[in-house]
Amino acid sequence: MHAYSEALREKDAQALRAMLTEQSRTELSAADVKRLLGDNQAELGKKAAALEGCTKSESCRPETRAQLTFADGSETELVSEGGSFRLVAAGNVPAAPATPEAALVEFRLALERRSLPLLLGLLEQGKRKELEGSFDLLVEALRGLDQGWVETRGDRARVELPGGVHVSLRRVRGSWWIEDIE
Repeated sequence: MHAYSEALREKDAQALRAMLTEQSRTELSAADVKRLLGDNQAELGKKAAALEGCTKSESCRPETRAQLTFADGSETELVSEGGSFRLVAAGNVPAAPATPEAALVEFRLALERRSLPLLLGLLEQGKRKELEGSFDLLVEALRGLDQGWVETRGDRARVELPGGVHVSLRRVRGSWWIEDIE
C-alpha cells in the first residue's frame, strides 16, 4: 500500500504499471499509464494522500480479498485475516452476499442444490425465524399424530393434527405422498 501511494504521489508510471495484473499490463502500455496519471492528477493526488493517511492510522485497515468464480456461477470469497485467507462465502456455507445480484446467485444455487440450510442462511433474520417457527409448529403437530384424526378414501387421505394442522396425502403406486399442508 505504501509503494502504491508513493507511486501515485511521485506520478511514477513505470512503478504503477509494474503493480498491474498481467492482463492489465498487456492492455496498458507505460505511455497509457503516464497519460492516465496526467489526465487524473487531482483525483489520484487525493487518493495518494488518503492512502498515506491510512498507513499512519489505526482506523484505516486495508483488506485483501480473493474471489473465485466457478463455471456454474457460484463464487467463493476469501479475505486475508491474520496472515491467512479465511472463507467469507462459498456455495456450501452460509453467505454474506455483498450485492443484491450476489444474494440472488446464492439463492439460485441453494435452490438448485435443494439445500434448506443454505436457503435459510440467505433469508433475512425475521423471515428465517418465521419460517423456522412454521417448521417447529409442524414438527410439534406431527409429534401428536397419535392424537390426530385420519380419514382415508381410496388413494386419498386427510389428516387432522393437534393445533389445527391439516395434511392431505395421495397414494401413488403403493406409496403415500404429501400433497398439501394447511
